[in-house]
Amino acid sequence: MSVQVYGCNHLAIEVGNREEAVAFYRDLFGLRLLEHGEGDAFFALGEHQFLALFVVPEVQPDRLRHFGILVRDEEQLAEVRTKITQKYRLPLIPGFRCDFRDPWGNRIQVVDLHDESLVWLLPYREVQAAGIVFRTKGEAKDAKGDALPAPLGLRPEIARFALTADAVVLGAREGELFVLLIERRTPPYAGSWALPGGFVEAGEEPSAAAARELAEETGVSGLALWEVGVFGKPGRDPRGPVVSVAHAAWADPGTVRAAAGSDAAAVRWFPLSGLPSLAFDHKEMIRAACLFFEEKLSFSQSSGAGAPDGELLRRALAQLEG
Repeated sequence: MSVQVYGCNHLAIEVGNREEAVAFYRDLFGLRLLEHGEGDAFFALGEHQFLALFVVPEVQPDRLRHFGILVRDEEQLAEVRTKITQKYRLPLIPGFRCDFRDPWGNRIQVVDLHDESLVWLLPYREVQAAGIVFRTKGEAKDAKGDALPAPLGLRPEIARFALTADAVVLGAREGELFVLLIERRTPPYAGSWALPGGFVEAGEEPSAAAARELAEETGVSGLALWEVGVFGKPGRDPRGPVVSVAHAAWADPGTVRAAAGSDAAAVRWFPLSGLPSLAFDHKEMIRAACLFFEEKLSFSQSSGAGAPDGELLRRALAQLEG
């Protein structure tokens, strides 16, 4: 199978001082500092990319090596140029609209939608052949001067987000309800307990992604999964806009054998009366799964022996509210 690249996930640069670098990039580009991530500081760079800062004793300045940042229009580009030259007294590199080196020697090129054809997902020559000209506020017009409809990626009223799927595996043992959790190996929330889950791959249904992630991270497979809710509250994921489809399953904690794999450092059954602090909004997903089993399933027909009764579920829901 050939490797399929989806894009650039993150950039890592070296700086000499964390506080000064954080202040510089916040002021210059308005970047949002994330609580979790790689390096000494971790910024959101757009919606799905990240910028990691590493503090080192000695930074070697870049020559031709650089990375590019895309801003909205010429007005924003001019604002960056003004701050670079007047506030920070940094020289622009001749021959470019906005190339410079930050105070630690990292070379950066700033471009805007006016000259960046990638926003149309077309090679630049094809854009020219079609007579498309980008105006200063992101508006596009054809050769006759008529406005063209913006592609979905440029329409600010349409939200763009990543899609994930999570699995809430519940089970009863000795009169108590348990849930299967993993200890996250990677950021965000590395070291925290969470539900098994991950990103939905291209061409994959959320239910299939939930089953795949459950098998990869816990070794558990073959369970019936039911969709119990969609979670998309802004800010629920520090990596950016992420919507998750939660699925519920029922299993016997005494017979199901789980083993940590993939992104999981550990896997364990936890009683709902003694849940650890959970990553993301996974406590709400567990609550949604309990409500689903209480309201929608006929356990005598669907789950067999050992399934929780209504009283057990109601007690579990009360514990989650506490």
